[in-house]
This record gives sequence, C-alpha cells and structure tokens, in this order.
Amino acid sequence: MANTYAPWTRTQNRTGRMMLEVEIALLAQLVFSVFSYGWRPAVLTVLTVLSALFCEMVANAVRHQPPTVFDGTALVTGTMIGLLMSPITPYWVPVLASAFAIIVAKVPFGGVGRNPFNPAAAGVALVTQCFPTRVFTYPDAAAGTWLPLGALPENFITRLSPTAELAAGTGTSFQFSDVVWGEITGPIGAVAILVLIAAAVFLFLRNTASPYITLPYVAACAVMALLFPRGGDIHPLHSMVAELCSGYLLFAGVFMFTDPVTSPRNKPARIVYGAIAGILVMLLRHFGRFEEGACFAVLFMNAFAAPIDRVCWRLVRHWHKGGKRYGSPE
Repeated sequence: MANTYAPWTRTQNRTGRMMLEVEIALLAQLVFSVFSYGWRPAVLTVLTVLSALFCEMVANAVRHQPPTVFDGTALVTGTMIGLLMSPITPYWVPVLASAFAIIVAKVPFGGVGRNPFNPAAAGVALVTQCFPTRVFTYPDAAAGTWLPLGALPENFITRLSPTAELAAGTGTSFQFSDVVWGEITGPIGAVAILVLIAAAVFLFLRNTASPYITLPYVAACAVMALLFPRGGDIHPLHSMVAELCSGYLLFAGVFMFTDPVTSPRNKPARIVYGAIAGILVMLLRHFGRFEEGACFAVLFMNAFAAPIDRVCWRLVRHWHKGGKRYGSPE
C-alpha cells in the first residue's frame, strides 16, 4: 500500500480519479467564463496548466524520477491558479504562479501527497503579494464585451469587484440577479455561483471533497458577515450575500480547503478546520492588505491541519469510547 498519496487516497488510480473529477468541476467554471469574456480566459488557463506540467516534467528529470504529470495533480494545480486570476491579468503572471507552485511548494517536499501546503494557494499568494494590481484589476462583467487575446486598448473599462466595494464602505452596485447569473466582477472561475454550487454537490457525492469542511467554512463566513457587515449602510443580509458570492471565498471552500493532502482526516477535525478557516478568511477581508486573502488563509490552515486532526481525534476518543469510526490520524 503506497504512502505517497493523500491520507485517504490509497492508490495512484484513486488519485487519478479524484483529480479527474476535480478537473471536470473546474472546467465547468472555465466554460462559463469563456461564454462571458471570449477565449482569453481559456488561453490564460491553458498557458498556466502548461507551465505546471512543464515544471513537473523538468523536476522529474532533474530528480531522476519517473514522470508524474499523468496523475493529474499538476493539471489541477495549474487550472486552479488560472481560474483565480482576473480575465485581464497578463499571461505571464499566472504562468509564474504555476511555476512557483510546482517548483517551490510541491517538488521539494517529495511530490504527490507529501506537500504540506496547497501548491495552488502558494502560487496565488506569491503573485497576490508581488503584483496585486495585476491580479485584482477586473473588466466590467456587465458590459458583455469579449476580451482581446492580445494587449488591451488604452481606454479599456475596468470595474471594482463587490469585495473591493465593500472594503471601500460604499455598498455594492451589484444586484441579487447579477449574483445568480454570474454577472459580477471577479476572478475567472469564481463568479458563476450556481456553477460553483453544482460543482460542490458533484464533488461531495463523489466523495472527492468533504462537506464537513466546506459547510462549516461557509457557515462561519456567513455568521461573520452578518455580525460584522461591511459596505456602509447596506442591509446585513445584502452584505452577507455579497461577501459569500464575491472574490474567491466560495471557490476556496470547495476546491482548496478540501484538498485531501493538506486537510484533516477525521470528521470532527474537518468541522473545526472549516469553521476556523471561515473566520480567518473574513478577518483577512476586514483587516488584510488585499481585497481577497483566502489563499493566505489556506496556507495558514494547512500548517495547523495535523495538530487539529490529532487534538480532535484525542478528544473524540476520550468522549466516545471506541470512537474508531472517525478514523485515526496517526
């Protein structure tokens, strides 16, 4: 039984199947963005994926290891990074993020199933820190204009995202119908809320992502948004909807915090992990330097996944004699 894969991924076939299912769910977001903006988001994402695959192949060659590009992990990492960029982010920015994710956040720790930090989150964190203007400058989604593949015209119109509007205290100009139909400003793969919800249900039913992380995470974000609303004088419920449906808060809850390699194993630990993650994401939105800091929250929570797993397991074992049904993190 191989020990180089995710905690509950016992074989390479299982890893490949999980990555395929995640990729299908991710591509649904990309298809929606192509219909909204044209082929530029697809080209950006493809270049990012190629960067991840190339770096993985080079790393295998340097370490004299058999190729691992076919297990799907580099493919998923590149796709995630591409989908978390603005449709008008320069192509080289996500390519750099993807290379960093593989070369720095994945390969040095032993490759598949051994990385303590989510590689995609690490790549996005790098370019967020270094090039925030390029990452968080968005086109107007309501304009219905397809983006050029090359340089943007000098008079190109941009628009603040709902997250940025809330942070500025000016309320939000987006209506509920805009949220439902994905006509809000934001990253390539994080504005189609109905598609994201459908992807989450698909991954839950396939046992590829854990609802024990995502649901407490979303609940914690919602409670924080209600208790501490942003956006000036708008209704707290309006603020909550804007918080949950803007930026890549929900995307992170579905695809990043649930990464089986970097998240806890037992159910109580997953619930605690998800709830703390939601609180941290909202704190970063209130007090962080950037309009969206979920990638930093992912990395922070990754560092504490194992301790949370062990503490919760011991508490459960203490409270419930014979509580092995939760699965030992050892």
